[in-house]
Amino acid sequence: MASTILHKTQRVFRRPPAITSKPLRRIATGFPIAVYSGSGADGLRITVSGTPVASLDWIGAIPGVQIVAVAGRNGPGFGRLRSERDGSWIAWRAPGSTTYGPPVQATTSGEFVIHDGEDRDKWIRVEVFVDYFPGFASTREIELVDRFENPVSGPDVAAADASAGLTTTETYTLENVSPWTFHQVRAWVDPQTVTMNTSDDGAAWVTPTTEAAALLLADRLDPGRTVVLFSQRVIPAGSYFSAGTLLGLQVAFGRV
Repeated sequence: MASTILHKTQRVFRRPPAITSKPLRRIATGFPIAVYSGSGADGLRITVSGTPVASLDWIGAIPGVQIVAVAGRNGPGFGRLRSERDGSWIAWRAPGSTTYGPPVQATTSGEFVIHDGEDRDKWIRVEVFVDYFPGFASTREIELVDRFENPVSGPDVAAADASAGLTTTETYTLENVSPWTFHQVRAWVDPQTVTMNTSDDGAAWVTPTTEAAALLLADRLDPGRTVVLFSQRVIPAGSYFSAGTLLGLQVAFGRV
């Protein structure tokens, strides 16, 4: 099954001098988004037909806590989710990281965003059920794996499609769900990805593979506004197509 994964990335952009000379913060896109945490990493919501784009699945939980969303920047691997003290303080350590983020205390049931200690853009969103806290600390290794057949990837490519050739397109909506204005919202194709193009209008297709050549989707994206990104997957006739191929896009933006 082929899958399109929008990877998080971290970049620096500067606002045009006519507006201000203050440098923009290093920031990264985050998804899927339903709860805004205030860090900025989850300020850009990316959806397909209203469904949040998700690039990772997860395996594991701790008493009273369930993971409901994982930022793509975490990447696949083994992270650790733990509760501290009486079990009501929740902390996250992303795959490859050596430091837990600051624990968040859950005094009532609900959803919370928690962050890795080395990279705040590696966040997860959890739902907690305070009535099920065990009253003691606990830790669990959480496996994160690439998600295939997500809303972006489209249907699996059959042998007949690969033999005859196939071209599919997908439309993503990028929404600024933060209170900040974003600048230089860009997208490009992961350099390891083949047979994928991008477009800002669904007609003119380009294949930038570096940030320097990235497709500029919006020079300015105010809170509550959206911009559209199109992807095109092309499978030439008579080609071999691996079901395990990940089709990668990267998206970056800056903010003051």
